[in-house]
Amino acid sequence: MAFVLTFLVAIFIFIYYYQEIVGLFKEYLNKLFSFKKYLIIIFAFSIFFIIVKSTNPPASVDTGLYHAQAIRWSEEYRVVPGLGNLHGRLAFNFSWFLPSALFSFSFLKIQPFHALNPLLLIFVLIMSFEAGDEIIKGLNSFANLLKVAIIIPIILVFKNQLSSPNVDMPAALLILVLFIYFIEMLENETPISDGLGPIIVALIAVYGCTVKLSSLPIMVFGIFIILDKIMAKKYTDMLIILGTILIILAPWIIRNIILSGYLVYPLPSLDFFNFDWKIPLKAVVAESQAVSNYSRNPGLIPDEWLSRGLSSWFPSWLHYVITDYRKKLEFMLMPALFILGAIFINTFREKNLRINYDAIRKYKIVYLTAVTGVIFWFFTAPDLRLGYGFIMITPLLVFMPITASYRPFVAKSVLLLTILVLLYFEIVFIIGDLPALKNRLILPAPYPKVALQTIRVGDQVVYVPKAKAGLCWYAPLPCTPSPVANLEFRGHNLQDGFRSLR
Repeated sequence: MAFVLTFLVAIFIFIYYYQEIVGLFKEYLNKLFSFKKYLIIIFAFSIFFIIVKSTNPPASVDTGLYHAQAIRWSEEYRVVPGLGNLHGRLAFNFSWFLPSALFSFSFLKIQPFHALNPLLLIFVLIMSFEAGDEIIKGLNSFANLLKVAIIIPIILVFKNQLSSPNVDMPAALLILVLFIYFIEMLENETPISDGLGPIIVALIAVYGCTVKLSSLPIMVFGIFIILDKIMAKKYTDMLIILGTILIILAPWIIRNIILSGYLVYPLPSLDFFNFDWKIPLKAVVAESQAVSNYSRNPGLIPDEWLSRGLSSWFPSWLHYVITDYRKKLEFMLMPALFILGAIFINTFREKNLRINYDAIRKYKIVYLTAVTGVIFWFFTAPDLRLGYGFIMITPLLVFMPITASYRPFVAKSVLLLTILVLLYFEIVFIIGDLPALKNRLILPAPYPKVALQTIRVGDQVVYVPKAKAGLCWYAPLPCTPSPVANLEFRGHNLQDGFRSLR
C-alpha cells in the first residue's frame, strides 16, 4: 500500500510539473553529453562498476545481524511496539531503512532488492563528474576540487556495501554532500541567510542525524543557519526551517518511543516513559556500552579495561584500525596525497608556498564542524566506518587555504590522477567479479539462507539461527540471533509487539 501511494503521488507530481521535469531532464542530459568524451566513457564505466558490485551477495555482517530483519519488519508490519526486546539492534531507528523497505519491491515475491545505496552513490557521482568537467573548463573552485577528490573514496571504500542496505554509506555521503554544498554557498559570496540554500543545509543536517546518530556533529551547520537567520531578523525563514525540522524529527522520535520506549535509543539518559513495552534500562545501558566498546576494540581486550581511559585502549585500537581498515584508509587518504603532491610540485616550480589566511577565517564554520565531527567520533564510538564522512573530508579541508592561490594546477592534477587510479582499480575489481557475474545477469544475488531452529515463547514461536554466528539475514519473522530471556508477546500477533518480564 505504501509503495502504491508513493507511486501515485509521483505520477501526480510528474503530470502536474511535466514541462518543468522534462525541461530539467533535457538540461541535465545536454550537460552530460557536453562533457569531454573521455569523461563520459569513464563515468559510464563507473556506473557499470557500481551495478556489477551491487549484484554481489550481501556481505555486511550487520546486515545479517539486524539490517535485513529491520527492513523486513518495515515491509510486513507497522511500527512494532517493543521490537527491541526481541533483539536490541532492531530498535536502532535508522531512517534509511524506511525507504529501503519501500523500494525493496518485496511485494513482487521474487526477492527483496537493495538498490537504494547504489542509486544514491550514482547521484553523488554525477555531481562529482560534473565538477570534473567544470575543472577542465577552468572553473577551479574548492568545492569542485572536493567533488573530484571524493570520487575514489566513495567508490572504492563503499564498493562492498553496494549489495547491502547498509547505513554507513548513506550517512557518509550525506555528510560529504553537506560539507561541499555549504562550501559552495560560502564561495558564491552571497549572504548565507539568503535563498533556499540555508534551508536545504539545515534539512540535510537533521535528516542525516536520523539516518545515523554518529552524524550528529553536522548539526553545527544547522545551528549556525538558525542563528544566522535570527541575526538577520529573518524570522519567517527561521520558523519555516524549525517547522520542517519538526516534520522530520517528530515521526522519527515517535518511532523511537514505539520501538524501544525511549526518546532516542540507545541513550539511557533520555528515559521519560514507562510503557509496558519499554526495554529494561539495564539492557539499554549494555547495548550502548557494547557499541562504544566494540568500536574501540572488538574483542581484543576485556571490556573492563576500556573504562581505564585512553591509554588502555588506544594502542590496541590503533592496531585494529591499521590492520582491519588498511585498504580503506589508503583509499580515503589517497586524494589528500594527490593534492599534497600537486602542491609540492607547484611550489617547487614557483619557489613559493602561499597560504591564504583569509580562507581560514572565511571557512571557520566548516573547520569547526569537521573537527567537532572527528572528536565526537573518536571519543564516542571510534570504529572507522562510523566516522567515514568526517574522516574523508577533514584531510582535504587542510589544503583549502593552501590551494587558494594556485588551484588550477592542483585541481587538474587531482582530476587526472583520480581518473587513472579509478580506472585501474575498477578494472581489477571487475575482473575479480567476472567468474561469478554470469549467475547475476538477471537478478542480483539474494540474501544468504540460514538454517533455523524454533523456540517457544508462551504459545508463540521465535526463530533462532542454528549457526554460532547468529545471523538471521532475511529469515521469516520473528527471528533473533539468540534466545532472549524474559521475552513475552504482548498479544496474539506480531503487530502487538514484545515486552520484557521484569
